[in-house]
Amino acid sequence: MKNKTIICLSCDRTEDGELTLELKKRLLKTFELYNKGEVKRIIVAGGKGIKENQSLCTQAKAMKEFLMEKGVPNADIIEEENSKDTVGQILFSRYPYTENVIIITSDYHIKRVKEIAKVIYGKNKFKVIGINYKKVDKNILENERKSLNIFLNQFGDVNKGNYDEIRKRLFEVHPLYNGTIK
Repeated sequence: MKNKTIICLSCDRTEDGELTLELKKRLLKTFELYNKGEVKRIIVAGGKGIKENQSLCTQAKAMKEFLMEKGVPNADIIEEENSKDTVGQILFSRYPYTENVIIITSDYHIKRVKEIAKVIYGKNKFKVIGINYKKVDKNILENERKSLNIFLNQFGDVNKGNYDEIRKRLFEVHPLYNGTIK
C-alpha cells in the first residue's frame, strides 16, 4: 500500500444539507480507492460553508455518514471539521498525515489544489485526483484563477511545508479565518 491517507475535499451542499452530485462523485472515488486497498485511512474535510445553514452538521460529518453507508468502518474515517475553504481543508488535514497522501477534488479544481498542496506539503509526496464533474463554464474557471492568485499572493513567501508558519499566516491574512468575513 503506497498511499496511506486519502483526503476528500468537500464542496457546498444543497440548501437543505443534502450532498450535491459533485460531492457524491468525490466520495465515490474515495470509496473506490479505499475499497481497492490503495489507502487505509480517509480524511473527510469540511466544516460549514459560509453560505450554508449553520444549524446543519458539518460537511465532514455528512461525508462520513455517506461513506459509512457504503461500508467504510467508522475507525477508518477521520473528520476535519474546522476548515472553511480549500486552503483550510488541506492544511488542517495535513497534520500528522504528511506522507503519500491522495487528495480528491473535482477536475476544474486540480490546478489550484496542487498549488495549495505544494505550499502546505512542501517536499512531502502527494497526488491530486479530480473527478469529472460536468462541463465547467468560464465563470468557474475564472474564479479558480482568481482564488489561486490570491492564495499565491498571501502564501507565496512562506516556507513550504512549515505547518506552523502556514497556519499562522492563514489566521493573519485569510478573511475566512481572521474574522473579516463571518
